[in-house]
Amino acid sequence: MESTKPIRKIALISPNPRFPDFEGRLVMAENTLPLIGTVLKNAGYEVEVFMERIAPIPWERVLEADLVGFSAITCTVNRVYEMVKKIKAHKDVPTVLGGPHASMIPDDAVRYVDYVVRDEGEETIIELLEALNHGGDIRGIQGISYLKGGKPHHNSPRELVKNLDTIPDLSLVHGYDRLNPIQLLFKGIGHFHFLETSRGCPYPCKFCWRIGGKTMRHRSPEVVIEDLKRKTRFFPGFPNWVFIIDSYFGVNRQKSKEVLRQIIQSGVKARSFVFARYEIAEDLEMLDLMRKAGVMWIFMGIESISDNTLTHFDKKQTIEKVKKSLKIIRSYGIHVCASFILGNDEDSSDTWLKTVQFAKDNEVTWVMLNILTNFPSGHEELIPSHRVFQKNWDYYSGQFVLHYPKNIKPSELQSRVYDAYRYFYSSRAILTNLAKGKITTAFFQTYCRFRIRPFLEKMKFYIPYLKQIEDGLYDASGCLIESKLISLKKREAVPSFNRQPMESDLEVVSQVA
Repeated sequence: MESTKPIRKIALISPNPRFPDFEGRLVMAENTLPLIGTVLKNAGYEVEVFMERIAPIPWERVLEADLVGFSAITCTVNRVYEMVKKIKAHKDVPTVLGGPHASMIPDDAVRYVDYVVRDEGEETIIELLEALNHGGDIRGIQGISYLKGGKPHHNSPRELVKNLDTIPDLSLVHGYDRLNPIQLLFKGIGHFHFLETSRGCPYPCKFCWRIGGKTMRHRSPEVVIEDLKRKTRFFPGFPNWVFIIDSYFGVNRQKSKEVLRQIIQSGVKARSFVFARYEIAEDLEMLDLMRKAGVMWIFMGIESISDNTLTHFDKKQTIEKVKKSLKIIRSYGIHVCASFILGNDEDSSDTWLKTVQFAKDNEVTWVMLNILTNFPSGHEELIPSHRVFQKNWDYYSGQFVLHYPKNIKPSELQSRVYDAYRYFYSSRAILTNLAKGKITTAFFQTYCRFRIRPFLEKMKFYIPYLKQIEDGLYDASGCLIESKLISLKKREAVPSFNRQPMESDLEVVSQVA
């Protein structure tokens, strides 16, 4: 659509997922929309950023905007579409969607919003607004998608952003300056700042899709430090938790070490998380600098305890190398949060127990258990399309079974993931760590035990429906009868679970009042 009036006032929205997720008891100002909002503010626009993880959306202010933009992952995109419908019922303003889902599946997104900004959006959004305000030709704007003649049309891709040194202005985020760390703590809610030092990841893991591409780009260390200082000023006198959101912190060791040294020299007191692979433990100087700079956690994608599965995922690691890495990392006093993926064709009914036991034996403090998900743009070789039964985006969070696994029924896989969480974060496990003097580990496992309850309840709700759609498709040993599934698919008689969520599910979880 063409704008009928000058666009001056812009609202940017990040919705919560329909169902509770692993981050449900965390308050985080995501990096994307504050960054886009800052770029727009610097270009002369009036901008407000609304994040449901921070505060409820004041719709009267959103409806005053001349353009409304959204950022969404797959499990939040249905809520975006509902919000767009609400906005359009009030007045016909341009709507724009960016983020992973819109970038992966623009054909879906353009049916609901006027424009899709694919991949990195800092430069694209400015060009789009210039065209809308001055009657420019949107056909020449790289990186956008829209309907043309009633059909999806995708302009050519845009090159990756080269200059990453814009510092997001968190004062644009509605309600952020009113957060109180003490009040959040008493509510059992954690708080994190997001900090970016680089973009890109050179590794080709088949299950992963991200904005930022494989080409590594780095922010200047001086800008990183200034960004960190501005964020920690929001809560002076309180411990500031910082999530360094680089896809792989330390891929360029020289640059990462320089950032760490400058953090140490700056005197900024923060406790940080980083994403890193097992190779981080090959550089002891890096680990020492990380510890001194306040890096308390490494989030490591271990993904599987099977070397065959790791090879299938193209993960470029072995489980033996991971075990050695975990031992070295823990010797430096740094905790590990490990991510695992269950539901691959090699997995069976006892994979969950072996996985959790591996995490315990190797002193992993947190685990995140994801279920293999074929995101629709995705990697057909991981899950054949005829085995994917779930088409409701609300369930694409990595916590729900969406396909027919080969050697375990969907309902059993869902139940085993449920059991794995309860086992790892059990009272017995926590008391055992306390008895061993692992106070920090016990504390964080207790917090996680409390945090995961809401989404575990949703898992239980989902299991009866899985039993319905799997009925008759597995043999007595629990193996998929694939020929029968294919036959049913051809006759369009395969059981499916494409319904809208039940009324009780449609209640948006209010994370922070």
